Amino acid sequence: MAYNFISSDRDQMYLLPPDMRDWLPENYLLWFIMEIVSHLDLTPFYQRYNPKKEGRVAYNPSIMTALYFYSYCTGVRSSRKIEQLCIESVPFRIISGDHHSDHTTINRFRKNFATELAGLFIQVLTICYESGLCNVSTVSVDGTKIKADASMASNRTESGLKKDIKIYFKEADQEDAREGRLRRLKEVQEESTGKKKRGRKPRSAEQVEKEEPEKLKANITDPDSRIMKTRKARRDGKIIPLPLTPVSTMEYKLLTPEGRKLYKKRSATIEPVFGHIKEVLGFNRFMRRGLDANVHIKLSHVLIKSEPPMLM
Repeated sequence: MAYNFISSDRDQMYLLPPDMRDWLPENYLLWFIMEIVSHLDLTPFYQRYNPKKEGRVAYNPSIMTALYFYSYCTGVRSSRKIEQLCIESVPFRIISGDHHSDHTTINRFRKNFATELAGLFIQVLTICYESGLCNVSTVSVDGTKIKADASMASNRTESGLKKDIKIYFKEADQEDAREGRLRRLKEVQEESTGKKKRGRKPRSAEQVEKEEPEKLKANITDPDSRIMKTRKARRDGKIIPLPLTPVSTMEYKLLTPEGRKLYKKRSATIEPVFGHIKEVLGFNRFMRRGLDANVHIKLSHVLIKSEPPMLM
């Protein structure tokens, strides 16, 4: 029987256009990101490299920065996945100049230049502001809880830490004694002491701080992480307590008729963006540990000539 199928002739030879700019449409996101990067001042990056051309050849910071930006904009944060896409994906091949940087190089760039990458936020925001793409007369914030790169089971109280330390020292002493016996008697073997599992479930930091501050817990994997409530806070409509803080001042503004009217615009303006970041791009967990590694943006350092922003 004859079927009307599109056939696949894998023996047919093809050539990509010799100019990489012909590999993708003109309106592709990649070109916009590369154009933005070309206008950024990357001097702080270049200052970290050896100007005498000594040592192994390094990737140009402009290449790695564009790769970093495009990866995050498309929801890819894994250095191993980025390495794979530099081989398989046309946009990633264009950014890297058809070089295949390994995941270790990609990860080290992100780690070693975290401060410099954070500083680019101000430059990008300034470019967008001067181009008329945005302003900060109204700033929307989101209260999403982002998971830390740490296990809940790693949280310890001060007394718990002391208990663990005693267990570790005890196990070390027992291990030293066991190794000593092994050196004297080759045929003797002894199992090392195991850890005792904790049975109590962790409570919220806020509740412990209020009721029993001496039982506050810290995470031994990432001390900067915190146990946070996931339930939504109830709005009871009470008048804001005095004296007013920057946060309470903004809460008061949002209770005014003008503030409530502005807040209603969230569903059609910024909420889809927050949803896209969390659900489509999958930004729901930090990949590194510690505040310095994850909190790159300091809005207090943003200086833009405009009216004071209103948070919503």
